[in-house]
Amino acid sequence: MSQTSPPQALVGDLRSALLLTAALTMARLVALFRTPLELYPDEAQYWLWSRTLDFGYYSKPPMIAWAIWATTAIGGDAEAWVRLSACLFQAGATVVVFLIGRRLYGGAVGLAAAALYGLMPGIQLSALVAATDAPLLFFLSLTILAYVTLLEAEGRRRVLLAAGLGAALGLAFLSKYAAVYFVVGLVIHLAVSSRARAAWTWPAA
Repeated sequence: MSQTSPPQALVGDLRSALLLTAALTMARLVALFRTPLELYPDEAQYWLWSRTLDFGYYSKPPMIAWAIWATTAIGGDAEAWVRLSACLFQAGATVVVFLIGRRLYGGAVGLAAAALYGLMPGIQLSALVAATDAPLLFFLSLTILAYVTLLEAEGRRRVLLAAGLGAALGLAFLSKYAAVYFVVGLVIHLAVSSRARAAWTWPAA
């Protein structure tokens, strides 16, 4: 259930979440561009894939190669530029986690959720390594945000949110096939929640 807060509080919480994300991202960027570590074998493989863009590669969907292609096209093939997209995806995911928490339980909870997410050791590591996890988490967080918003939407707005959910989930699948776990959770939620099932009905004309 969404929580309502005064507009000034909402703006303040959003500003705090953005400042937190910016601080974490700046620290990660410094670490990223100062580390002496070379690419590990999986990262080197993803970089090789990015030299020939395609819609899929051995064992992995294409998003990681697309992301590496985009960043290295701007900055070259140095290790930091190969890994840069992970840092950006995790920054985006932190903001979206805040938005999810704010919609469900209010701005203070959203800010706490963003801080906990952004400071988790696994997320800190994921933001510095070229791997499929960072884009998966970003697009899955967008999928979840669309879903919790859809549950409260009315009329034809539900159609737009359902389309956005589908697009975000599709991008999550293009990042890592583990996105299927969201589908499993969605099916379970639809089975036990009449409110969830009602949100997927076609709006009346």
